[in-house]
Amino acid sequence: MRQAFWTKWAKHCAMWGLLAATTQSTGFTMAQQIGDDAIISRLNALEAQVNQLSMAPSVVFGCDQEPCVQACDDYFCPGWEAAAELVYFKPRQRALDYAVTEDGSTAIFGNAAVHSLDFDRNAGARGSVGYRTKTGWAVRATYTSFETDGRAGVDRPTGIGQLFPTRSTPDGFVEADSARAASQFEYHTFDLTADRPVYQNCFTVLSVFGGTRWVDVDQLSRLDYNGRDFTNGRVIDHTEMNGFGLRMGTEGRWKMAHGISVFGSLAGGLTYGRFHTTAFEDNLDSTIVITDISQSYDQAIANLETRLGMSATWRNVVVSAGYELNDWFGLAERSVFTGTTERGGLATISDDILLEGFFLQVAMGW
Repeated sequence: MRQAFWTKWAKHCAMWGLLAATTQSTGFTMAQQIGDDAIISRLNALEAQVNQLSMAPSVVFGCDQEPCVQACDDYFCPGWEAAAELVYFKPRQRALDYAVTEDGSTAIFGNAAVHSLDFDRNAGARGSVGYRTKTGWAVRATYTSFETDGRAGVDRPTGIGQLFPTRSTPDGFVEADSARAASQFEYHTFDLTADRPVYQNCFTVLSVFGGTRWVDVDQLSRLDYNGRDFTNGRVIDHTEMNGFGLRMGTEGRWKMAHGISVFGSLAGGLTYGRFHTTAFEDNLDSTIVITDISQSYDQAIANLETRLGMSATWRNVVVSAGYELNDWFGLAERSVFTGTTERGGLATISDDILLEGFFLQVAMGW
């Protein structure tokens, strides 16, 4: 494509150079050399070729043409687009501690270590379908589903070491011989967005997008403590969030040779959600219920997401792969009691949840 482009311009430059040289040698104008009608016709042809070369390339799948050549009338090629995507995420959350151990070398905490649960990296799915109009606007629906869990455990150090649960109610049950933690995390979103390129040339495309988002997040944690002050003691925390909000962002794409391109996107959103949290604790083989409390409330949370990747295009099929970060501010919340002297001392712990990982997408247009 590039060789043909420079060959055309070399021919044009040679022609105009020849005409100029002929004018200087003969003293006649170019119009007198080849005629006014011929010049006008040739200039019109050159202008048409320049306009064709400078036209923005299609950024959708509807045109199976060489880069920088637009086959459809007006602006863009209308058509349907669909994509299937595999995501491989790992949720990262700080407030997942369940026990503290120490070796007894000091009066209170000697060589103490805080033990926290870590979620497993797991695969999820994302799919989308959309339609791009002739004016460049595209409307698409996208659904994301991801689930994972995690498990961890620790035993009291040997000798005079101790194990202190961090998730039990501070009401006399303060030591244990063993602690086991398990948590499940479910994440579902549905996006309805519109997007359009705002700047493009033969090598770059800059698009903006915006729309609505529905969010459904469910997190369940169970802590089991046994020994010393506990006999099969359980602590169960459950948080559900259902929300609706707005999302907008931008994506840039740099086209390289042979259908390869590099792209990156940045988006942000604000979601108004309904939270429902429960906290339950029992001990002595479930014969004593220590805590059984629930609360519901509304709260707005923000999120920020970014993607960076590379794609390859062959006819109407695009294969993309890259890395993604999606951070939800204050998404993880749970209720805890703050002390033994004040029975109503209830506090809410709020923490961010970061989804980070890789994605592989196959898209097709028709």
